[in-house]
This record gives sequence, C-alpha cells and structure tokens, in this order.
Amino acid sequence: MVSLLLFATGCSLSGDLFEELPCPCGSGWTCDDARDVCVREDTFDAGATDGSVTDAASTDGGIDAGPEGPPPPVATTCWLRAETCDWTVRGFTLVEDTSAGSFTNGLAENATFSPDGCRVYYAEDGDLHRVERTGPGMPFGPVVSLDSVNTMEAVEEAPSIGPDGLELFFASDDGTRGQRSVYRAIRAAPDLPFEPRVRVASTATPGERGWEPRIAPHGLRLYYAPTGAVQFIHVLERRALGDELGPPISVPLDGVEPAYATNRPSVTHDDRVLVGVQQVTGDILTRRPFYATRPDWQASWSRVAPLPAVTGMTVIIDVAVSPDGCEVLARDATDTATTLRYVDP
Repeated sequence: MVSLLLFATGCSLSGDLFEELPCPCGSGWTCDDARDVCVREDTFDAGATDGSVTDAASTDGGIDAGPEGPPPPVATTCWLRAETCDWTVRGFTLVEDTSAGSFTNGLAENATFSPDGCRVYYAEDGDLHRVERTGPGMPFGPVVSLDSVNTMEAVEEAPSIGPDGLELFFASDDGTRGQRSVYRAIRAAPDLPFEPRVRVASTATPGERGWEPRIAPHGLRLYYAPTGAVQFIHVLERRALGDELGPPISVPLDGVEPAYATNRPSVTHDDRVLVGVQQVTGDILTRRPFYATRPDWQASWSRVAPLPAVTGMTVIIDVAVSPDGCEVLARDATDTATTLRYVDP
C-alpha cells in the first residue's frame, strides 16, 4: 500500500493558536479586516467587515491578495523536521527510504500525505483508502477504506484532507469514463464518517475536467490540473477553513516542455515547494517528475527543474510531497512504489 498518514489525536488547531495571527482563521475565530488579524467570534464587531473572500486573481503566477502566509501547521510527530526542508539549495537529493514498509502495494494511486504527515490517502481500483503511521520511517498500519464516499457506480481518485480532518477533497468520473469532477465531503468530527459529497462549484466549468485535486496542507488553497493544462495549473483559494473555494486562478509554470501537460500538483505546508509531473497528453511513459520553489506563498514559482531523485525506479508517474518537504511519495510505471527522503547537500 502507499504510505499513509493519520491525523493523530491532538493534531487539530485549538486554543489560542490564532490569537492576533494574520488571517485566515480557524473555527471559532473571524478575521478583523481592518487589522488583518484573527479575533474570537464572540468579541468581534460583525459590522466592521463582511468576511467575504478576497479576490485573489493573478496574471503573473503569484497571489496578489490574502494573508501574508499560511496558518501554523498542526501539531504532529510525523514531520522529519520542525521547519520544512530547503529545496532552494543546490545539491540536495531524494533517496529511497527503506526503513519502513511504505508503499507496499504499488497499485495505490494518487497518494497524498495528510497535513500532519501521519497518514497517506490514496486510490486503488476506483476506491479511496488511507493508512496510518506514528512517525517518519515507522511501519504503516492496516488499510482503512473510506466507505462513506466510495461508490459502486463511479471511479474515485486523488483524495486529500484538510488540516482539521473535517474536509476530504477528491475527483470522480461520475460514472462516465474519461470525465473528472472535483468533490468535497465534510464531517462533524475527525472520527465520524463523511457526509454525502458535494461538487466544488467553482470547478464546474462546462467541458472542463479537474484532474488530481489536492488541498494544500494549510487548507486554504486547492491545486489541480484542468483539461489541457499545458504549462500551467489551477489554484482555488479561500480565507478560512470550511469556506467555499473561489474561482480557479491559472498559474503558469515556466520550464515545462512544449506541448507537455502538467498534473498531480502538490505543495508543502508553507506553499513554497510544488512537486508534480509533466507528460505528453495521453502518453503515460513520457511522464517526468518536476519541482518548483518560491520565496513566499504569494510569489511566482521558479522555473521548474527535474526532481533530483536517486532511485532504481523506471518512469515515475506519480509523486506527492510531504507537508514538511522532507519526503516524497513516488510510484513508477511498473507499479513499484516507495517513499523518497530528502538528503541535505
């Protein structure tokens, strides 16, 4: 199975974590737009702001509006480092991590880390599953099927979960081969089943398919590859967890091969590292994993570069970066799967 990470007990945002921090805010808090900081809902003068989502449309690949940075990460035992690994330095590599039995089933597709790094969510044979560990390099527990969102009529894929464990995003073909729609399922608590799915309205453009949607570890942006995504990806934004996502923002990626499409985008918690694959449309054997970086989460992405992986894998067709940027889930065309670990220069 793919390596999967679980939301460990106590990993949710709580207490005074958002007090006077830059917006967006968590449950029980609201944004004081006049100061752009979080205040408790019961002490906030609702007449001061309408709390609406800021229009963050951009034409240069950066984000021009919204908070200056993501909220703090969830508390966890599953990050390799408290701070994210540095992908801007020259000479770093990604090597296979053989310390635990991660990715023991190479058929697991679209694997994605949970924001705390303790679970991996993935698809297999059209259904969604997850596995859990207690820390980096630790063995993964039994597979748990997400029965409340799986259906017999449709193919589900590319699951990812928000930082509070209450929102699951995924794609479905709605029972029609070749189609893809982006869905969200919510639940009242992390230990409860998900409620019926609802299509993400802002992705419902006629004729467009939403491939491999992934919610960022901070939960405020959704990345996906739209139909015909040649040298760009789409990003949807919101001000707070639980809000509706805004309209798609087309974000160009410089350096993608001409006529190649981009897909499987995933980012770190600080939104400064993006990992994905590019390919000739319809030709899986042309896939090439890449990464890009930026100085902050509102800036444009750097020119993409090949993923510096030292591995015996052949054609890598599936990748996802961990929230701390210190691990990458990878699968190749022969259904071999592994976890790659960041090594300093």
